[in-house]
Amino acid sequence: MRTAVYALALSVVSFAISGCAPARYQRVCFTGGCIKVELAVSAEEKTIGLMYRDRLEYIGGMLFVLDDDDSHSFWMKNVRFPLDIIWIDKKKKILHIDEDVPVCSDPCPGIVFEGPARYVLEASAGFSKERKLKVGDVLKF
Repeated sequence: MRTAVYALALSVVSFAISGCAPARYQRVCFTGGCIKVELAVSAEEKTIGLMYRDRLEYIGGMLFVLDDDDSHSFWMKNVRFPLDIIWIDKKKKILHIDEDVPVCSDPCPGIVFEGPARYVLEASAGFSKERKLKVGDVLKF
């Protein structure tokens, strides 16, 4: 019991020092399998996204939960590896896939999809082809 209390206290202190909320995860399923993704829900999580990471080590990607069904812009600033960006509507249907989006340097252009996206899934480049994802597929999460 004492060990559990110490572990909890250490977690709280670490959280307070870091100023960051612990990551939240979700499973995203598609024909042929599921992956574990990190959720980006808060404004800070969405702003930081996959910046400063060298690779996706323990997760299959990051799922951005957007505030409304609209066109949105993403960019690759400070992202260190190319990505597939998968635009998804509120019914979890794939609307558009930007494959192999390269890393960029300043100026870093935005990647825009002019559609009613509610979610965006970012995964390592090649993810969409490897899993045979296509526009119209419906994901489960």
